[in-house]
Parts: sequence; structure tokens; C-alpha cells
Amino acid sequence: MNNQYMEPDMGMNLNKLIGGLQKEDKRYGRITLIFQWVMVAYAAFYFVGLVLWPSDSHTHFDRIGGLCYALGFLSFAFIFKMLYREYNDVDYGLPTAEMLRQAANRYKLFHRKTKFIIIPLLLVDAGMVLITLDETKLGNIQHEIIMAQLILFVSIALGMIIGILIWRKRHKPLRDAARILLKELE
Repeated sequence: MNNQYMEPDMGMNLNKLIGGLQKEDKRYGRITLIFQWVMVAYAAFYFVGLVLWPSDSHTHFDRIGGLCYALGFLSFAFIFKMLYREYNDVDYGLPTAEMLRQAANRYKLFHRKTKFIIIPLLLVDAGMVLITLDETKLGNIQHEIIMAQLILFVSIALGMIIGILIWRKRHKPLRDAARILLKELE
């Protein structure tokens, strides 16, 4: 295993691992804070632009879709706020075994809390479908819905691929090292 937190013939280096965890936790905390505010900005943009903005060109579908977008992006902002707190409130003063257990859990590829993104995804999906609908061409509604779903599915798949690649490069070594050290302690 090519792991930067292992030293040849010396086993695991706890201090190096903790330094790596602190660096990555701080970095991830910054990223989640930035994304939180980006999502709030998107929510405001869609709410003002499609819900509040007085325009005859905005259909009822556009306004309801804009509201779905705004609620979806606000939901994403809330999730990023929870992640920000999680990565900024890490306690490295815990007993070593507990700290390693939490680190291994924090850097898993998929978490149980991942299920929380279903609600914002569904809201953004509904917004995308509603905004793409043309009230004058409702006879071909299935095609418009399928196209919106295809765009969203490709975007999610691309995001997941990029996320998995980042996880493999940055987070998996931290998780693997924490799990190995935890096994040595138990």
C-alpha cells in the first residue's frame, strides 16, 4: 500500500497522521464554508430572479421552479453548514482510539448522512423540470422531463466520479492509516 502516513520498518506515524488529518479537516472546513455561501447565493438568485422579479415572460412553471431551486439550494447550504461544523469541531484531545475511530468514519467514501442530499436533489430536479417546461407545448411533456432528468443524472454522475477521484487521492490514505493504527491499538 502506497500510504504517505506509513514509514518503512517503523509502522504508522501517529503524529504525521494527526498533522495530515488536521490539515485536511481545516481544508475541508474551508471548502464547505465556501460552498455554503455559494448555495445561499444561488438560492437568492433563483428566488429573486424567478419568484419575485416582475416579468411577463416568467410562466407559472418558471416561478414554481424558481422556488424549488431556491429551496433546494438552501437545503444544500444547510447540509454544507452541518459539514462545516463537523470538520471544524474535531477534537484531537480525545483518547487516541476514539479520535482514530472518528477520523476513519469522517473520511469514509459514503456516509449515512449522504441520504440528506436526496431532498435538495429532488427540489433542484423539480425546479429544473418546471423551468424547462413550455406552457405552450405541453403535448410533448415526457420529452422535456426526460431531457431534464438526463441533464441532472449526467451532472450527478460526473460530480460523483470527481468526488470519488478526490476521495481516493486525499481522503482514503487518511482513512486507511487511521484504521491501521486503530487495529494496532486494539
